[in-house]
Amino acid sequence: MVRKGLPKSIIKKYGISKKAWAVYRGKKSKSSNPRPKKKARKVRTYLARRRYSRKRRSRSRKMTVPLALVGGFAASVARPLKTALDTKDFQLAAWQLVEGYTGFYPGDGSFDVTRLNFGLVPLIMGAVVHKFVGGSPLNVNAALARANVPLVRV
Repeated sequence: MVRKGLPKSIIKKYGISKKAWAVYRGKKSKSSNPRPKKKARKVRTYLARRRYSRKRRSRSRKMTVPLALVGGFAASVARPLKTALDTKDFQLAAWQLVEGYTGFYPGDGSFDVTRLNFGLVPLIMGAVVHKFVGGSPLNVNAALARANVPLVRV
């Protein structure tokens, strides 16, 4: 079995020492200066900037209420809430709420699609209005934000 030692070129330069073995293995020795004498020049890379990017970054997030979604939810909850307040029958109000969102009436176990008109349809309509009126086609929300209208978004 042949065992390799230090190359003669390293022995000539450093002798047989720990430093020679460190150089041979490719490690930095402890005696070498960890800080270079001349600092490396840092090169900055700039990403493409958006127009008014500083203004956007410094703006704080404000709490807003999406009126279309809240309106759709309020329309779907109005009938069970009226029942609960008028008759004080909270089980019937809960059944009406389930009936409006699923079409299934727990009282007798029947299903009817027209029952969705009281719960799920107003919520979906509110979501559609929120998406298209408040979003990119009409962008009412951006106009409200530019006008500094607090708390209200469509």
